Amino acid sequence: YYVTSRSGTEYKASEIGKGYTLAHIEKTQKKLKYNSISRNYGNTLKPKDGGLHL
Repeated sequence: YYVTSRSGTEYKASEIGKGYTLAHIEKTQKKLKYNSISRNYGNTLKPKDGGLHL
């Protein structure tokens, strides 16, 4: 089924959904990657005496 935008051009609704989902997945993956990186840094930068935790 088709969605018509204001300019009159038609987009397949499924394609719009696909594009949105891909963009959303990309954002989520970046977030997850960043979180795991910072977690790893936190572990490696912690000194053995346990004084400073970045």
